[in-house]
Amino acid sequence: MSATLVLMPVAIVGGAIGMAKIKRHKKEVAIQHIMAGCLRERGYDVASWEKIRRSKSVEQSQPSE
Repeated sequence: MSATLVLMPVAIVGGAIGMAKIKRHKKEVAIQHIMAGCLRERGYDVASWEKIRRSKSVEQSQPSE
């Protein structure tokens, strides 16, 4: 019984994080679709989308607001 009480919050938080990732992915796909359409109208063809990883030096050099 105590293991259930301990693992229940972990499962809830894990589920919430998973659902947030799913929602973010849906929004990103919608934005990519719209941007691809705009770029196509202007003569550019998007073959694929790629997420750019930022290095620590770039993050540190930007001023914080």
